[in-house]
Amino acid sequence: MPIVVAHLQSVSPYSQSDFIATKKNDNESDFDWESRVWRERMHVRNGSVVIPATQFGAAIKNAAQYCTHKVPGTNGKGTFRKHFDSGVFVYEDLGLGLRPEEIEGEWLMLPSNPNNPKSGRVPKCYPKILSWDGMVTYTIYDQQITETVFAEVLRISGIQVGIGRFRPSQRGIYGRYAVKDLAWSMQ
Repeated sequence: MPIVVAHLQSVSPYSQSDFIATKKNDNESDFDWESRVWRERMHVRNGSVVIPATQFGAAIKNAAQYCTHKVPGTNGKGTFRKHFDSGVFVYEDLGLGLRPEEIEGEWLMLPSNPNNPKSGRVPKCYPKILSWDGMVTYTIYDQQITETVFAEVLRISGIQVGIGRFRPSQRGIYGRYAVKDLAWSMQ
């Protein structure tokens, strides 16, 4: 089974939006609560901010539908989406080497209820990481996925799909990344 170690580097800022479980204190305003807890939107492991493995896995799986290579045995009509869905996995988070207190917040006026755009806007703060760089390991279980196909889909995942909040696949501009290098090996 192939293992691919990809050196990825951001080409746009990256923002996270994890769920906040902390409740408001009595007599605390919405703004004060937001100011106090916004860093909880970050994904933190052992005191360090990480990009979850699931974000890289989802990005490459979503990008597979845009691959221009033909899937063998499908008369040129199949996409690689199903092969990537069940055949490519990322198991380890990417540590950014940053503590939550080192991350700047970005204040935005957003709907108070995202499901109801007419609900009015309120200030919300999201973490904004200007740049990042690191090695991500992909495990490939599907033999239809060649080195050439994987490289194309990974490139598409970084530019057209992205990761995090406000990424290109969600009509945003954050979370884009470039592939600096790929190392393909057999295990």
